[in-house]
Amino acid sequence: MKKISLLIGFVIIIFSISLITNEPKNSTPLAPPTKTIAKFAFHLPIIPIYLQNDPRWKNELIGGSQQTLGAVGCTVCCVSMALAHYGIDLPPPQLNELLKANNGYTSQGWLKWQTISQLTHSQINFTISAQPKTAVIDAALQLGQPVIAKILLYGIFPHWVLIVGKNGPDYLIKDPLGDGKSLTKFSHQNRIYAIRVVENSNSLHKP
Repeated sequence: MKKISLLIGFVIIIFSISLITNEPKNSTPLAPPTKTIAKFAFHLPIIPIYLQNDPRWKNELIGGSQQTLGAVGCTVCCVSMALAHYGIDLPPPQLNELLKANNGYTSQGWLKWQTISQLTHSQINFTISAQPKTAVIDAALQLGQPVIAKILLYGIFPHWVLIVGKNGPDYLIKDPLGDGKSLTKFSHQNRIYAIRVVENSNSLHKP
């Protein structure tokens, strides 16, 4: 019975990740490219890896749904990492408090992307691509712009990661549910369901 209870608990935690995203269920995934894949290898300058289950903040509540960062904090962690790339130091707990104080969550607990722009006085903006194409991701990376991407854990549960580079056909990601130490390779054969290109309106941050 203990094993069954643990399994059910794990499924509930992972399923709650979906509450942090406001993407429609029928969003079109990024399909494996049919043309020759651009072969370049690089990753953006040092960016901290923030984990949603970090014991320092995993029990802190987000706005709206009042769930914890440990359960649904993947988006907040990705935004914190992207902001750090542009020299803005707002770790997940500080960013979460700012979002709560500035109506940055919907009642369902979804992040309001425009609130980040408001908090940074329009320095940081998010470009939402109609279709998550590899060409858009590659172009952003070459301009030194990290990309927040929605994937499906185990092909079922929505989860956000930060794309920070590419090595041949594989993207290099910082995963809020990763080991916190290394980049994770994400194959182009896996599906990406939505992207947010994180832009610095003041100046391009070259890799």
